[in-house]
Amino acid sequence: MTHLLNNDQNSDNAPFLLFDQNYLEKWELQEIEKGLYIRKVQYKVEEEQIETLFPFSGILDVLGRLIEMYPEEILFFDLETTGYYLNSSNLPFLMGFGYYKNSYFFLEQVLLLDITKEIHQLEYSGKIIKNFKYIATYNGKKFDIPILKSRFYYHFLKFEEKFHHFDLYYFWKRLLPREFEGGYSQKNLETKLLRIKRENDIDGSMVPQIYYDWRKYNQIDHFHKILLHNEWDIYHLFFLFLKALKVVKNQDKVESKIELGKLFYRNGFYMDAINLLKGFSSSDINEQLEVFKILYRSHLKLQHWEKSIYYLKKRLELNDNPEEMLILIRILQHKIKNYSEAIQYIDKLLEMVKNVSKKKEKNQYLNIQSLLKRKQKLLRWINI
Repeated sequence: MTHLLNNDQNSDNAPFLLFDQNYLEKWELQEIEKGLYIRKVQYKVEEEQIETLFPFSGILDVLGRLIEMYPEEILFFDLETTGYYLNSSNLPFLMGFGYYKNSYFFLEQVLLLDITKEIHQLEYSGKIIKNFKYIATYNGKKFDIPILKSRFYYHFLKFEEKFHHFDLYYFWKRLLPREFEGGYSQKNLETKLLRIKRENDIDGSMVPQIYYDWRKYNQIDHFHKILLHNEWDIYHLFFLFLKALKVVKNQDKVESKIELGKLFYRNGFYMDAINLLKGFSSSDINEQLEVFKILYRSHLKLQHWEKSIYYLKKRLELNDNPEEMLILIRILQHKIKNYSEAIQYIDKLLEMVKNVSKKKEKNQYLNIQSLLKRKQKLLRWINI
């Protein structure tokens, strides 16, 4: 049975091939106009997966922006294209959109078979995008969004980039260990974090070849796999997003919380960093050092002097760092006025730096003369 129809209206006067009615019905493709189709799918979502996470307030990306959002405000987006690179010949022939509403996850795929109708595909997609405050992608900052913008500009259309963009590739890569087993591909994260394994899925790198096999050689057997691949990319992206929210809200665990703690600290969310990492314990000394560092610095920013001292001492027990010992001395001296203990650490620091040459020590306060001067001052204050 044939699934293709000839049409001679292509821009280069070469015939392109459309799917026949049987194929369209089988894969639930609705015709917007000849050569342009939409496919709609919906999934029931358990409400408890949503209601404990929203309304969400916190930070979710490396920019550290404070986000306050509801699930209906987020659009999940993924393109399937004719190539791998950012250039004018790379055509996004399939655009996939997903969004949550009323306990369902809705998927809309806009399929372009007649490239002369691309402007209509873009106009239709633009109407979807403008309805959302946030967009979530996987590596979309480097690929999907630039490709989409280039096609809008090619047709002299205005691309309204009013949304805030979450690229979950960067979120998870920043959060997970550097040598994360299997790498940071979306499929690997689905397997490792969500325990989802796709059945009979194609690799994303196969999409252009399947498209051209259809376009050039009338081979249709595997085209539907592109639709399913895109569907799974978007639907599973939704759950990777929910997983990210759970981690940020400290409702779930990943292999390492340290990078998230750093992210909180860098962007001024000190209590979030403290709540995330207090009680954290690792057999890896380097990991434990990082945790103590984030905790003492966060408490220091909040002027929790005693707690800052506690974690700073814990860090120094594992690694005698002269500069951090000097920080401890300053807190003891200026913030809690414990001059006797400050002097004890000065004596310890003197032993550490006496064999360090002046050329190697860049900090002007970490030399014997400066430390002795500080000690004498503290001794006078004790005797007053």
